[in-house]
Amino acid sequence: MKNLKIATIATIMTALIIAICGITMTATAENLDTYTVTAVVTAWENIGDTTLTVVTVTDENGNMWDFFDDEEFYKIGDVVTVTMWKVEDDEEADEVLDVEKIDHLEWFDLFQWLTK
Repeated sequence: MKNLKIATIATIMTALIIAICGITMTATAENLDTYTVTAVVTAWENIGDTTLTVVTVTDENGNMWDFFDDEEFYKIGDVVTVTMWKVEDDEEADEVLDVEKIDHLEWFDLFQWLTK
């Protein structure tokens, strides 16, 4: 009987902690200073023997951003919308939050994108 009470109390406390963390994380995410950029996948590299890939995208201004992909979904020439988190006034410190594939460029169009 004593073990049942302890297990019930531990379960209730765990549920409360999970609920509080969920509320806190949502409130924090809403206050982020974000912006979006359109970019093209220009490179990718597998990490070791895993399916984890570092994908490099280049935006219209020539800035390059990296993110991880574990599904090998992105290919060179894919046009993506990247949601960025503005960390500081320095653009190099910004972080990629989300990436969404919107189109694919053929090699000639990709060349034009990169040589604007």
